[in-house]
Amino acid sequence: MINKDEKRWEIKKMINQYLQYIQEAKRPDVIYHASSILSKTLKPHVSPIGHTKIIKAGFPSKSWERKAVYAGTTKDMCYPFGLERHNIMWPGNYTEEEVESMKSACYLSTKVNKDRLVLCYYNFTPKKPVYLYTVATKDFTKINDKPGAIIKQWSCLKEITPLKIEKIMPNQIKHSWIKIGKKDWEIKKAKYKAKGYYK
Repeated sequence: MINKDEKRWEIKKMINQYLQYIQEAKRPDVIYHASSILSKTLKPHVSPIGHTKIIKAGFPSKSWERKAVYAGTTKDMCYPFGLERHNIMWPGNYTEEEVESMKSACYLSTKVNKDRLVLCYYNFTPKKPVYLYTVATKDFTKINDKPGAIIKQWSCLKEITPLKIEKIMPNQIKHSWIKIGKKDWEIKKAKYKAKGYYK
């Protein structure tokens, strides 16, 4: 006999499968990946976004969470990931002492505009280029986005050869990064501490 929890899990699974079917049916021809590194091919890697939280919570991770090539549906979704990661505030990267000693750093945020992801820099200005890779969707699988997610993500578990590579300077994509002041930096540190992100 199936209990209520098992039934809920089965219903949730069916809904997720249906949502993925709808997303796959609207598959675009190309999607985008951005990096600060120039490469002829894109190799699967471990993404720090969300992965540390999953491990800390003790939940089993999926294959795309462990190692994959990630892409976004639009260019604007991807630019912040290709910008310079100067002391990037990923969960589990730093001790509290290390963060307190930082003279400059950066972190991803959606606070400036709810429809846009940006990279926030404290005492730092990006100067190095962003490499934007255009890739075909045929080898990618749509990641089921949480409701209201800013980034519509895709993943691929194998090495990919891009269709096109563009070199873009930070001053060409100013809408994707901002410089913040001391007040915003202190708020970020407080949130980082409250969520238990220190190493």
